[in-house]
Amino acid sequence: MKLGVFEAWNPEITGENIPLLTFEHVSEANLIFRSSLSSLAIQGLDEVWDFIFRKAKSIEPADRFIDQIFFHIQKIAESPHVGVSKDHIAPGLRRFPIPNYRYYIYYSQSERNIKIERVIRAYRAQEQIEFD
Repeated sequence: MKLGVFEAWNPEITGENIPLLTFEHVSEANLIFRSSLSSLAIQGLDEVWDFIFRKAKSIEPADRFIDQIFFHIQKIAESPHVGVSKDHIAPGLRRFPIPNYRYYIYYSQSERNIKIERVIRAYRAQEQIEFD
């Protein structure tokens, strides 16, 4: 049995480019922003959760990691320009670090929508990573 926090993700149902999870946030300027996770982000988070769970043999550290990701997604939605521009990888792409976990959140913004493209371990060759 596969364990994971995103077991509901199924590309046959949602399609590769349709975000499954969408949240609303209020920015510092009292604007409502929507954030969503791409299928690649959901799949990656599921894999990381599973890896941490298997390594630690406990749900708590895996859940703490996911909690940190969503805490930082909230921070990104509150201040969308907080990340570093990564236009050389993809137009409009930004990167935000997750302290203490050595992961990056890659996201894009259009008007009041934040799309979490990927959550990637910092040591990976960032320019070779695929995005939706």
